[in-house]
This record gives sequence, structure tokens and C-alpha cells, in this order.
Amino acid sequence: MEYVNIKTVGPIGILVMDNQSKLNALSRQMLEDISEALKILESQSDVKVIIIMGEGRGFCAGADLNELMVLNEETAKGFALHGWGVFSSILKSKKPVIASLHGFAIGSGNELSMVCDLRIAASGTKFSQPETKLGLMPGFGGTVLLPRLVGISRARELLYSGRSLSAEEALQINLIDFLVTPEELYQKTIDFALNIARNAPSGISFSKENTKFDLRDIEEDVKQERGLFSRCFASGEPKEGIRAFFDKREPNF
Repeated sequence: MEYVNIKTVGPIGILVMDNQSKLNALSRQMLEDISEALKILESQSDVKVIIIMGEGRGFCAGADLNELMVLNEETAKGFALHGWGVFSSILKSKKPVIASLHGFAIGSGNELSMVCDLRIAASGTKFSQPETKLGLMPGFGGTVLLPRLVGISRARELLYSGRSLSAEEALQINLIDFLVTPEELYQKTIDFALNIARNAPSGISFSKENTKFDLRDIEEDVKQERGLFSRCFASGEPKEGIRAFFDKREPNF
């Protein structure tokens, strides 16, 4: 794996995204590496809980904009299908998956955190779904997952505005579950995971099965999202939005 490392702490499997020069952006290669790492951790019977974290300045800066720039309506659908295939494997995992968040969780990086069972964030972490600023909409389940976590009205406000919110606000609206200091984040996440791992695996697995999002509804909604995401590229707006981002100017939509 090029951009993901795996380590274990007792019964805890830790998946670490590590492409610091791209702020752990979710390129095709990063998605492939995450998928491979999840399969490895899922197959290890001695791993009871999985933690996903990012190395460097933040958790994940979202999709690789250079890859988004060259998509068209047809290839965008395939890109979104690939991303959701990886993310949905977290929802389907029989093991609890915890997102350990610092720095930033942006766009599909925030979507990655949302498919995890629980989210622990360090103070100072910023969250956003900025796709509309780039001529886009979320493509990896954001329009489906966000309303289920924070409510429809709040989700619409965040999706329409693309604004950033603090870890404190994220906790207040239930986007994250726990807030700790940056210095505490790693150990608090490990301790929390160890506390879960002490309990009966079958009881935990069945509890996850019966409390997770209804995948039948989600798959249908994400399929619709994928179609709408791809239609954004027919408008030409993503190219203008992404160019404007790179040029550090306001987009002309």
C-alpha cells in the first residue's frame, strides 16, 4: 500500500492515511489503499475494533482536486461509485470503526468520518462540505448521511453554504461524538477503543447490525446522489470552481 499504514495496539487495528503532501486527499490510489487495509483488518480475528486516522496536518482534505478536474459526466459516476464502494464497506463491517479526527475533515474526508460508527475529534478541527463552492455536490454519500446525523435543515444549511464549522459546533449538532484536546486525541481514542474491545464481539456486532443506517434505503439514495453528482460535470461548473480554487479567486458560475 502506497498511502496507508496499518498498526495494531493489542486488539485495536489502526488504519493511518499517510499522503501528507496531498493532505491525505482521497485519490483513486488512496481509496484503493483504504479498501485493502480494511479487508486486512476485517480478516484478522484478533482485531476487535478499527480506528481510522490521518497522518500530518489533518485527517483528510477530501477528494484529489486534480483528479476531479479531468472527470466528465460518465467518469464522474464511476469515481463516485468507487468511493462509495470503499465507504460502504465500513458501514457493512461487523467491527466497530472509530474516526480519530484532527486538523480538518473536508468534503469526502468528512463523508469518510460519517460512515464510521463513532467520531472523536481534537479541538481546533474544522469540518465542511464545501462542494458547492467548487461547482459540485457531495458524491460519496454526504447528502444522504449528513441529514441522518444532524437533521435535514442543518444539513441543507451546511451543504448550501459550504461553510466550515468548528469542532465545538460539530459536537453540538451531533456531527461528532467526543471532543478532546489535540494532546489527548491519540490516547483517548485508544482507551475508548480498548474499552469497547473488552466486551463480547458478538454482542457488539449484533448491536451494530441493529443500529446502523438502513443500507437498503441508503444504497438507493446514494445511487441517486451519484447520478446528480455526475450531472454537475455536464454543466462545466466544476472546472470553473476548481480552477478558481487553484487560482485563489472567486468562481464565476
